[in-house]
Order: sequence, then structure tokens, then C-alpha cells
Amino acid sequence: GVGALVWWTAFRAKEEPAVTPPAEDPLGGLQATPSMRAVAKYLAVVALLFVVQVLLGALTAHYTVEGQHFFGFPLADYLPYSLTRTWHIQTGIFWIATAFLAAGLFLAPAVGGREPRFQRLGVNLLFGALLLVVGGSLAGQWLSIQQKLGLDAGFWLGHQGYEYVDLGRGWQIALFT
Repeated sequence: GVGALVWWTAFRAKEEPAVTPPAEDPLGGLQATPSMRAVAKYLAVVALLFVVQVLLGALTAHYTVEGQHFFGFPLADYLPYSLTRTWHIQTGIFWIATAFLAAGLFLAPAVGGREPRFQRLGVNLLFGALLLVVGGSLAGQWLSIQQKLGLDAGFWLGHQGYEYVDLGRGWQIALFT
């Protein structure tokens, strides 16, 4: 699809008209709506997931130096390398996806010119679903790697063992939904 779009743009004879910028900043007089204010909690989750990702990356890198210990403490008994690596990748995917979601939810009323009915409720329900998927998948991965889930439950709620999308299939479907 992208190749066809590039080909069509490159080989058509018609020139596009020049774009004139608006006389004033369209977001300059923006008034925050209730749903825009409700998006603030998404930013707190983004920041938290980012910090957790950085700390997990540092711990994972430390394991390459000291093996299964963290400055002599056997931290790998609780947070093994496979888990810190998995969580490091997953938290990165989650904070990036959450940031894009928050931007879309924040900008939608600004671009649309009004706040749709029940928008704030939708933002809050989606936030609850986000917490459920993130928390549930991270907990399921820990339980799966600690071998506290059976094979079937581990597949659906734990760790599928893929390279980047390690969350269980049930969490994967919930995230897509």
C-alpha cells in the first residue's frame, strides 16, 4: 500500500496546491474539556512505565556482568533474567502505546471542535482496561516464568515465549480489543 501511494505521488502529472498556514494557532485558545483533563492519569502511567523500563534495562544489563546476583544479593530468585528482559520489552511497548493513545484521546475534542457525549466516561473506562491489561499481563508473565501456571493457563495468561510480544494470548486479545 505504501509503495503504491509513493508510486502514485511520484508519477502523477498534477501538482499539489501550496498549503497556506492558518492566520492564528488553532490550538492557541484551546480550553481543556473534562475528557482532556481525564487523560492526565495516562501521562502518569506513561512516566511510571518508562521509569520501570529503564530500571529493568539496567537490572538486565547488570545480570550480564554478575550473573544471577545484584551486587551479591540473589535477586534473580525473584526477578530472573528472562523476566526482567521480558518486562523491559513489554513496558516499552506499553508506555509507547499508552502515550499514543493519550495523545489521540486528548486531541480528538480539539480537532473535532467539541467533546462527544460520554467521552470522559470512555476515557476512564479505557484507562481501567489499560491497567487491567498491563497489570494482568505483567503478573501473568511473572507467574508463568516462576512455573506457577500450567501450560494452558500459561499460554493464555502468562508468557507465550515470543521475542517481543510475550504476553499471554488472552492479554494479547484484550490489548487488541
